Amino acid sequence: MTTTLLPTLALTIALLGAGAQQDPGLQHRPAGAPADQTVKVTLEGGKTVLPEDAFGLYRYADREGEFGEGLQINEQFGEVSGYFSVSAGAKSRGKLQTYFLSEVEGGDPTGSGHFIFTTRQVHGVWYSFDGKVFRGKGATAADDAYYMMDGTLTMHDDVQKTTQNKTISLKLTATH
Repeated sequence: MTTTLLPTLALTIALLGAGAQQDPGLQHRPAGAPADQTVKVTLEGGKTVLPEDAFGLYRYADREGEFGEGLQINEQFGEVSGYFSVSAGAKSRGKLQTYFLSEVEGGDPTGSGHFIFTTRQVHGVWYSFDGKVFRGKGATAADDAYYMMDGTLTMHDDVQKTTQNKTISLKLTATH
């Protein structure tokens, strides 16, 4: 009976020892990294960042049928979240780089419509937008361009110590 217990005992000890090891797949945040992904929201005149029907996916107005690039902005339970996606470059063959929003300000089209967003940094690069939100040519929220955003998009490259500005126009895609 002693000979059958030894292999079982050895297996039990091996399994307990294996459970004590740390998972090698976990990666820890670097020092100074934000603790969460909350978005700092600054309201315009005490009003919500955007009207309820202006949240959603905004695509480049001059790029019909192009998949992926644009701004997704959401509001749920009073929390604003979203991301901005751009082409990862000419050599990337359609791959996108996504930047989560870190700050959103303004946006009430019944007021000044002034709207600003800033993204989190990825590999030393981050984006900012400064422009206006306004009612577009869409007749209802079920039409493309019910809301539009026009302004200046700036790419900040902290590694190369450069910035690039371009004027863009985004349209809210239809909610079908």
